[in-house]
Amino acid sequence: MTFVADTAKITSQRADTFEMQQEPQSPSLQVAGFRAEDALAYDINTIALMLGVCRATVFNEIKRGNLEARKLGRKTIVTRGAAKAYLANLPARSAA
Repeated sequence: MTFVADTAKITSQRADTFEMQQEPQSPSLQVAGFRAEDALAYDINTIALMLGVCRATVFNEIKRGNLEARKLGRKTIVTRGAAKAYLANLPARSAA
C-alpha cells in the first residue's frame, strides 16, 4: 500500500521527529499510528512544512534540480528517498 502524506497536520519537536495527525475526512484516510516517516512520498505542502520553507522555495529547488520530484496525476510529490538525499546534499554550516 502506498501512502502519500497529504492534508495532514504535522507537529514536530525536532526536524527529524514528525508525527502525522490525520484529519477525519474519509475512512480510507484514517490509518492508525501513521507518521510522516512512514509515508513513501510527500506532497509539496508537507515537504514545505517539514523543511520549514514556503511552497515557492520547494518548487524553486525542484526547478534547479536540487530536489527530485515526480508527478502523480496532477499532483507533484517528493519521495522519502529524494527528501533524504536533498537534505544530505545541503552544505554543512561550519562553526564561526
